[in-house]
Amino acid sequence: MPKRKIHFIGFLTNCDESVLKVKLGHGFKLKKMQYQEVHKWFYDLDKYFTGFGSGILNLWTCLDVSTQSIYCITNSFTCDVNARNLRKGLELHNKLHDTAGRFDKELIDGYLIPKICLMRLFKEGNIYLLSHYYLAYSKSRPIFNRTMLELSYRPQIKWSIKDAEIQQLNRFIRDVRIPFSKPFLQLAFEAFELSYKIPDSGLAFLSLMIALELMFTKEREGLSYALARNTAVLLGGTEEEANFIFHDIKNFCRKRGGLVHAGERRKIKPEDVLKLRDYVRKAIKEINAIGKDKKEILEILKACGFSQRSWKH
Repeated sequence: MPKRKIHFIGFLTNCDESVLKVKLGHGFKLKKMQYQEVHKWFYDLDKYFTGFGSGILNLWTCLDVSTQSIYCITNSFTCDVNARNLRKGLELHNKLHDTAGRFDKELIDGYLIPKICLMRLFKEGNIYLLSHYYLAYSKSRPIFNRTMLELSYRPQIKWSIKDAEIQQLNRFIRDVRIPFSKPFLQLAFEAFELSYKIPDSGLAFLSLMIALELMFTKEREGLSYALARNTAVLLGGTEEEANFIFHDIKNFCRKRGGLVHAGERRKIKPEDVLKLRDYVRKAIKEINAIGKDKKEILEILKACGFSQRSWKH
């Protein structure tokens, strides 16, 4: 049966050139394109697909000003085409559209987006797949286009990876699977992800405090102390570090109370959100590595003192 190749290209935003060192797998390749090259690509395709050129408006969001480059992800796959059953152009278009739709569901939503989420979980920075496109050609002429746009992106700290971290990152996104198998951990992760999407610092802060509660408490009584102590025991490598984390979380609990009970929104600063998100990030990774149920983890933490992390991964 004849096959028609469909090309995938997605444009990343909020990252720098270090993203090119990431290994995504499943045929996905990272590529750097100059701004003018991408601009011309949109302009040329607009001649064949009405409104395609509107994608140029997203380019400024994707632009890495330091290199005048845009970072994209590419892939390709084939669509089986039966010439007898696809005599009309509309039938061919529908066949290509359905094939691209399955790829979008299985390998973009089911594989690529989770990999990008894991990159955010590994290190701070709201790297995002802002838009992606499917294109098919006949004799070098484009005959099919399927466009997907993401509208909930919020610019934040740029995602970047150091050379010393890249091997660990590639291993992390290869080995860790989301959704997490433990429901409490998956819900905490979803609250972590939500903090990137909420424009208000106070509400983003609340979503991160909920993530901590999901991981470190089992009842309302003594919430502040339990959150602070369990986070400190889990993440504090030394007694001094654990004490610092303990007082940090206690302070966040006070701010949470002021926000929830008195509407003290202005006391929540962007730096509070960043620091709290880093604690949540580290906790999710640590708990996932331990691999035990919440009840067992809380019992382990209760039995340990500061800087006495005796569990084994």
